[in-house]
Amino acid sequence: MTTAKSVRVNAIDWLRAVTMFLMLFVNDIPGVKNIPHWLHHAKFDEDMLGFSDLIFPCFLFCVGLSIPFAVENRLAKGDSRWDIFAHAIWRTVSLVALGILTMNMEESGSLAQASVMVGGAFLLWNLYPTGGMWKRLSTILRIAGLLLLVGLVLWRDSQGIATERGWYGILGLIGWSYGVCMLLYLLWSRFSSVVVVWAVVLLLSLLNHASFIPEAYSSRALLLSFVPSDWTLHAFCFTGVFVSAALQRASTKDSKQRLLKCLLGGAVASLCLGFVSHNFWIISKIQATPTWYFFCMAIFLPLLAVFMYLCDTKDNVNVKGLLRPAATATLTCYLIPYFWYPLRGCINIYLPDTFYSGVLGLLNSLVYVLIVLAVVGLLNKVGIKLKL
Repeated sequence: MTTAKSVRVNAIDWLRAVTMFLMLFVNDIPGVKNIPHWLHHAKFDEDMLGFSDLIFPCFLFCVGLSIPFAVENRLAKGDSRWDIFAHAIWRTVSLVALGILTMNMEESGSLAQASVMVGGAFLLWNLYPTGGMWKRLSTILRIAGLLLLVGLVLWRDSQGIATERGWYGILGLIGWSYGVCMLLYLLWSRFSSVVVVWAVVLLLSLLNHASFIPEAYSSRALLLSFVPSDWTLHAFCFTGVFVSAALQRASTKDSKQRLLKCLLGGAVASLCLGFVSHNFWIISKIQATPTWYFFCMAIFLPLLAVFMYLCDTKDNVNVKGLLRPAATATLTCYLIPYFWYPLRGCINIYLPDTFYSGVLGLLNSLVYVLIVLAVVGLLNKVGIKLKL
């Protein structure tokens, strides 16, 4: 009996790796002084596309790019669509829970709380070996991790103050977007259906931001306005689904070349739509405006086309070296800082102020990212890797 081989597209891995690398970087630079304003996130009412405002939507785009291939791989291994749906629900719930917990760590978490959260997450979601003693031991470790996380939620400090339950956080928003887009793809996975669903998702985003249905009307629930981001984040994710569904149909070299041209054409169209929509909405990540979506896609589509040309069409180049954990262990990379920052504050490990300002500050953040990736690479080698 032959085992189905997983299909991977190197361009998607490269785009994910670069995005994760930059996510770690932009999460570290808020503490750096005297750097250009365009490197930061734009404020709520600021009409600007900051460099930091590009990273999160690009990761959502990568999540969507992975969905069709993930479904195809699991179907090839014999899983049913129900099995895939059940796993998607588990992954969504896990990401939302982690998002809420990590937001609490950002706002008021101590080193003890951070240790419990990261430790519990690693125990619960680690990718353990299979067979032998690990069959029972992994179950015990997962239960221990779950108990740690539940204990963290129920915990009270000496003054009776509980762990805060903030908003969903970045991981939670990723979980919502992934869950909705996975469900939509499982229901309508034919390419023609994917095109229609993508158009509907984008239309829902536009209708929500246009206030087409007034807030006072109960019929507004038809737009699922209770879903975080008013569908704009889901538009990023399902655009990735749409592109990968098209990539799956491009089986020959000529068809892949045509797809590259289509991506470039889509970038031009997105740029034009961005200027048109700018007459109605500002460019705002925090408000998740359609203008933000269009201008971001005008950047992401040609970037993916470049990676496809270099890594899949021209040469078969896998992500290797220090950057590989950013492509294959993104959740591990994301959680490590939630332990490091409280630890650094507790033991007072800081460089001179010069290293937190200007060019030196940016270089310091880059070195920090490389250290995180090196640590994650070492953890992976000893069998510690989060897998939802």
